[in-house]
Amino acid sequence: MAQSTIDRLIINSPYAEPERHWRYERATRTFELVEGRRPAGYVAAAGRGTRGEGQGTRDRELPGGTGGARMGGRWSGGIGGSACGAG
Repeated sequence: MAQSTIDRLIINSPYAEPERHWRYERATRTFELVEGRRPAGYVAAAGRGTRGEGQGTRDRELPGGTGGARMGGRWSGGIGGSACGAG
């Protein structure tokens, strides 16, 4: 269900691979909680100008799928996790 605000920002455990993400629909200015990882990317400023709908930013998706901190098909577990040699 789409909503205009996010009532719960943190939706995944910091110790497990992310299972859900908030998808933003720019056209309707709403958020929807969806299953799976979000595409890797960023929003970059498009230069100086007025702050209008769709102006001033550009969405960029990074190549290579969703990215993520995977090591050999495993989730790294973050700092102190198995990818860091502590587990």
